[in-house]
Amino acid sequence: PCPPSRLNVRMQRIKQMYWAMISWDKVNCSNIEYLAEIKGQIGNNSQTLMKVSSYWLLRPYFELPMPCSTAFTVAVFSRNSGGVSKSSRIFSGITEPCAPQRVKYSGNTSQVLLSWDASVFATMYTVYNVSGGSYVKLCNTTGLSCQLTNFNPAATKVTASNAVGESNPSQNITGPVSARRRRDLQPTQLNAYEGENLETPEVLAVTVSGGSMYVRWRMVKGATEYELIIEEEQKAGQTTQLPRVRNIDGDFYTETDLKPVTTYCVRVAAKDGFNQSNYSWPACRKTGAL
Repeated sequence: PCPPSRLNVRMQRIKQMYWAMISWDKVNCSNIEYLAEIKGQIGNNSQTLMKVSSYWLLRPYFELPMPCSTAFTVAVFSRNSGGVSKSSRIFSGITEPCAPQRVKYSGNTSQVLLSWDASVFATMYTVYNVSGGSYVKLCNTTGLSCQLTNFNPAATKVTASNAVGESNPSQNITGPVSARRRRDLQPTQLNAYEGENLETPEVLAVTVSGGSMYVRWRMVKGATEYELIIEEEQKAGQTTQLPRVRNIDGDFYTETDLKPVTTYCVRVAAKDGFNQSNYSWPACRKTGAL
């Protein structure tokens, strides 16, 4: 049979998850079945791949819950007793961003700076007060922090959003803590306890050439990948630009397509699949003229 035509994919929120609602036109043949195949990169990371397919269907639609912060493609096939068709046209899309992680504040509760890590595919972040069971918006920003007054960490949530939709709210907010050791731990336990944290990567080199920035850092023991945040320095009256978030499995990276005569700052954090280190101090460089 011919492949299905008029493939349509839309994301729809059902309770706490977004679902890919996939539909297509029927093929003008008898005894046709259909199969939808979804491939994706969770976290837009080439090391965390997914491949899921439906069973063979008589109906021209399929629904599947999707992970947050995922870039994906969808293709549909048809079959009958003569064989399986070629692929339909490929649909490419993204899902809603995941909830912001490592939300923390500095200062006192009367005036604080609330900050968080970038969420992949997020274009906006929103801070809410959730006391009384209702969501009251405190801050909307494309950046990674907000200044707040009369702050209550137990009643504050942060979400990330994009054109697809809004994430679930962040779960935990941490505040300033003093560097103390647990007195009840034995030396061997203490080493294991302290070893849970990854070291902050040391940025060894940042150079710019034309519209490209080259970054190299020292690899961290136990890290499986590194997250780079590349931010454009804002000028007065200029529209805030979203930070560029990159996940890299080596010790260097080159970012391209940068604006001329513009200052960019880069920070690097180490990750091991479960934990993430603090970000390095920003290293800033200015691109040249065209």
